[in-house]
Amino acid sequence: MKTRLFLFTILLIVISISFSIAQTAYIPSVNNNCVTLIDIATNNVAGNIAVGNFPYGVSPSPDGSKVYVTNNGDNTVSVINTATNSVSATIPVGYNSFGISVSPDGSKVYVASNNSDTVSVINTATNSVIATIRVGSGPYALCVSPDGSQLYVSNEFDNTVSVICTAICADTAVIPIPVGFSPHEITVSPDGSRVYVVNSNDNTVSVINTAIDTVIATVAVGIAPMGLSVSPDGSKVYVVNNIDNTISIINSTTDSVITTIGTGFDRPQAISFSPDGSKAYVVNNDDNTISVINTTTNIVTSTVAIGSDPTALGNFISIYHTNCFAHYTTTYDSTLNTFILTVDSMSSASALSYHWNFGDGTSSSLAIPPPHTYTRDSLYNVCMKTYTASGDSCEYCHIIGKDSLGNIIRTTGFTLIVQNTPTVNVPEIMKEINITISPNPFTSQTTISFSQEQTNTKIKITDILGKEIKSINFTGTQCTLEKGTMQAGIYFVQITTTSAGSVNTAGSVNENIVNRKVVVQ
Repeated sequence: MKTRLFLFTILLIVISISFSIAQTAYIPSVNNNCVTLIDIATNNVAGNIAVGNFPYGVSPSPDGSKVYVTNNGDNTVSVINTATNSVSATIPVGYNSFGISVSPDGSKVYVASNNSDTVSVINTATNSVIATIRVGSGPYALCVSPDGSQLYVSNEFDNTVSVICTAICADTAVIPIPVGFSPHEITVSPDGSRVYVVNSNDNTVSVINTAIDTVIATVAVGIAPMGLSVSPDGSKVYVVNNIDNTISIINSTTDSVITTIGTGFDRPQAISFSPDGSKAYVVNNDDNTISVINTTTNIVTSTVAIGSDPTALGNFISIYHTNCFAHYTTTYDSTLNTFILTVDSMSSASALSYHWNFGDGTSSSLAIPPPHTYTRDSLYNVCMKTYTASGDSCEYCHIIGKDSLGNIIRTTGFTLIVQNTPTVNVPEIMKEINITISPNPFTSQTTISFSQEQTNTKIKITDILGKEIKSINFTGTQCTLEKGTMQAGIYFVQITTTSAGSVNTAGSVNENIVNRKVVVQ
């Protein structure tokens, strides 16, 4: 069989506007019926939020504006508004709910109801359950793939993982994957290629290849593993072992334990990473503390006392920023069998350095890498990460290539936002103008509102592949965006505007560029 070659050409253009939000850990305390907030910059307790009875699972929204918490004792989900740190809604769900996960576009929340053998699907726009999916026996935890197309549910009573097709199958197709005994916490790698699930009763971790939905490795860890988390760079998996008070660290390339941490824990139950991956936070259930681990040395650097009987199921650290994304688009030349990656222009203005991961074990630190040739037909997750002089970064990953039938594949991309505001070589961004898009998600139309009068404003709508869908010019404070022929999905809104009275230091009028994400239902 003749082997085709893939040639990826990186072209220059780039965008990354960032206004940071606080990085906070949200830890449920089941005996206090509250969620304890920890500022991870200082490792200090920042307050407590009263929620429902026996809070257990936790998941932040992608834009950082909400945190969703399952209340196991009263079969509800509390919605925390992170701007006010108060509960803004309470949603009834199934019986004995544990795990919870928000979709990457923020439009849905999935809740595992252990005694109902179901997953509840919540519409975040209406805070109501819109579907109930029958899964295996005793669903405990769940996670969504980075592109939002698959939902994985661990079923602790029948030792399986259910795979739910969320995109084209309307949250209905369920396929069971046999795993170990009593699967509990489950998580997905940043590139979406692997799903990891802890099997508490046989002291192992099952590694699932998501391309074939099959267990490809079983890794022995400590006694009674309960929680796990993948490092932001995808290189390691940290597993907390509840009975022997240890953490097993798995190399994700070799699927083997490379070291075990065994100090400072008392019944560890959950773990999450800081956004930059430099720290891991461990919830210790019996001594009511959080241990902070330096992931370079794997040494506990501090211990934080929190509420009674703390627990956390799922990612409990808000890792997102509201107004930042790195992004490139892809086109395909069938004659040259070449994918061309075009990076948006403003990221290059703020970037001090780059890191490209081509998905086949090769990488580059050049702003414009030389053409990269793949030796076989496959799907590759190509990630671009930019760094500013202040240490901030934005990352965008996109799966491109060909499937086994030779079809061109360019699946939904996802954005990982890391820390703080870029300050180097960035044009003066509108800091005094607030822009809101509501409703978002929307079904027929939405309104883009500005806090100040705008002149010569242009709004460009592109799909996830960078194709321009429509362009609007207007003057005023509000603009209506009609759905029209736009299909359901994720779109990017680029707003180029001149604010009345907005003058830069050189005395000329500023042209401001702001980007938002909208979801059409």
